[in-house]
Amino acid sequence: TYKYVEGNMEKDYPRPMQETYNAALEAAKRLNLKVTATKYSPTQSNIEALTQDGTKVKVDLMARPNGITTVKIRFGLMGNQEWSAYYHRQIMNILRIPDQP
Repeated sequence: TYKYVEGNMEKDYPRPMQETYNAALEAAKRLNLKVTATKYSPTQSNIEALTQDGTKVKVDLMARPNGITTVKIRFGLMGNQEWSAYYHRQIMNILRIPDQP
């Protein structure tokens, strides 16, 4: 399930940081986002990108116990729930995690 709070859409993935981070980068490519900055660490990582129309996209990843990674996605200043959910679905697809209704 997704949690949408203050423009950020958050989801926990049952995968370690490296695998989830790589999937988030791959998802950005699939969405034709221009990655402008990346920072990777085993505990906390982030990706910054731009959409075709110049909207800023921010992806924050945080490692949790037991190989779980929390991913927060935000499109633009106020957030865009539909685009954030679409980005999450791309990550799930790459990680081969089934999308629950």
